Amino acid sequence: MDIKNVSQEELASEQQATKELKEEEVRAKVIEEFGFDEEADSEKIEKLTKKEIENSKKLSSAIGAKIKHRTEAQKLAEEIKKNKKVVIEPKNDTNQLSPIETIAIMRANVHADDIDEVVEYARFKGISIQDALKTTVIRGLLSEKEEFRKSDEVANTNSTRRTVNKVTPESLLKNLSNGEIPDAGSKDAEELFYARRGGRR
Repeated sequence: MDIKNVSQEELASEQQATKELKEEEVRAKVIEEFGFDEEADSEKIEKLTKKEIENSKKLSSAIGAKIKHRTEAQKLAEEIKKNKKVVIEPKNDTNQLSPIETIAIMRANVHADDIDEVVEYARFKGISIQDALKTTVIRGLLSEKEEFRKSDEVANTNSTRRTVNKVTPESLLKNLSNGEIPDAGSKDAEELFYARRGGRR
């Protein structure tokens, strides 16, 4: 609630309600309101006075919280007005990422090779990087590219292993004793033939 829209009557009423009541004043009010005799009805007067003071404190606390909330809301509204004046100019370089966009890409674990495609798609569609990363198009593309990378990695690893594992006559003989026979006509089969003859060619 804007403090400017609060009526003077309401402000006066709040100030009155937040005033701390004096016990003597409350006692006098109770006696007058109920027409009690101070001596004969002293117990009733005491109870009603305490109750009245307790209720007044609760009301005062609630109104205090309301005033505090209103003041905080007013400060927040002023902060927002100040911040609205600061206009963030769009970057000339469409491929330059803001810190928020960079964080979104990092959180999505986008491979370095795929970042440009995500940015281009977002700029082309006129949406944020965060929204682009949620689209089925980009998710499918990234998933597909990741699969290709994994396949290439496996292929490269296998070819590396083949070159590293050089076949020796001893390993061929050992494999033969384990029941592993190379394909007929292959280089390994030829090497095994000579290995069985003691290496003579």
